[in-house]
Amino acid sequence: MSSSAFFADLITWIPFITAAMLCFLPMKNQLRFSKGKTIKIVSVVFLIMILVLSAVEVYFGLSYNGITPFAFLICFIVFRYCLSCHISKALFMFVLSGAATGFLNNFSNGYDAVINPFSDINHFSFRAAVFQALINVIFLLIVWHPLRVFGRMMVDRLNQNRIWYTATGLMSIFLTYNLFIVPRHYETLHVHNVFLVFWLSLVLFFTLMILLCIQFYFIVTAMIEAADIENENNILQMQETQFKKQQRYLEAVAKERHDFKHTVRTIKSLAAEGKTEEIESLIDRYIVDMPGLTVKAVCSNPAVNAVLNYYMEIAKMDKIPLSVDISLPKEMDISDNELCSIFGNILENAINACREIEAYKRFIRLTAAVRNDYYLFITAVNSFNGTPEIVNGTYFSTGHKRNGLGLVSIGSIARSKGGNAYFSHEGCEFFSNVMLPVRR
Repeated sequence: MSSSAFFADLITWIPFITAAMLCFLPMKNQLRFSKGKTIKIVSVVFLIMILVLSAVEVYFGLSYNGITPFAFLICFIVFRYCLSCHISKALFMFVLSGAATGFLNNFSNGYDAVINPFSDINHFSFRAAVFQALINVIFLLIVWHPLRVFGRMMVDRLNQNRIWYTATGLMSIFLTYNLFIVPRHYETLHVHNVFLVFWLSLVLFFTLMILLCIQFYFIVTAMIEAADIENENNILQMQETQFKKQQRYLEAVAKERHDFKHTVRTIKSLAAEGKTEEIESLIDRYIVDMPGLTVKAVCSNPAVNAVLNYYMEIAKMDKIPLSVDISLPKEMDISDNELCSIFGNILENAINACREIEAYKRFIRLTAAVRNDYYLFITAVNSFNGTPEIVNGTYFSTGHKRNGLGLVSIGSIARSKGGNAYFSHEGCEFFSNVMLPVRR
């Protein structure tokens, strides 16, 4: 095994570096470990992998495509290990990155076929390797910002796994195409119009993949906007419900105030006649008929207050003891819609969990307070049946849907704001912990 052959083979692994960066760019808020630790894990595994596989490829004379599947498998295992998100998101980004770098590889193969028409894929030239490295760097620079901003938004906000699986299936078509179109012997490209067809199909499919990715972004954006509108409508409905209750209370109070002067006159007449028992009876009836305040001022945020009152009433109807202690800062780098979504999902999941157990075992405790003038900590503990459903490290929400999207949504919002969310259980108690920076 010559050193020049070994070095040239090492260069051909550059697309894997590009693919790794494409995979991780949108996943900043989905990392299982810190950024530094993730880089160390990926770097060590990648270095060992390319050294071993390059040595095996050159020493045993194996084809590049022959060892590529093993490299793909190793890379995906490491990629998935470093993420805390659902596997559907990881799979989509991995397949998309593999398809994109696959096109770049075949562009490089086509270039190698031009300068070395009688060579083959197993004797990739050094000039072609440099060309491959160059177009990988250029492509990475072009897509860096879109992936870091728009791709991250999609990964953080879209939590419908079936959509990610469907998109993965579509992108796998392009990945498969790139694996099968690789020219084994360059001579075949120079027969008749094969070379023209090779380049036209590459450009056409590459353009089609880019257009589909752009279309996918617009579709996802529309879905997220629709979900936000629906969430805002739900919050507005909750606020409207609480407003109507408060309005009825104010009207009842106004009526009582209007009638109170007549009651005072009656009491004065009875007092003049010394009829104390009648006075006490009248006062007792007045206390019973006095309207009670149904809308409580739980916190200073009107939107959150409406959501909390809404779920407090549901908990009361289901005979679930719910204690709430909420202290929110006046200003935060998080919208009312997102804040209501966090509280609403926590309480909805807790109430659904309590419904599945006996009434005497039910309870929910929710608190929120700022610590160290920087972080808002939202904590909740509720009783449940003690048998949680956990798939790929993700808790499935209780209730009729049992899809886990409520808890996933909480985590996505928290991470997008620079915070985090942790869910755990111990015995028959389920814990929800959300940490949000007050300002960034």
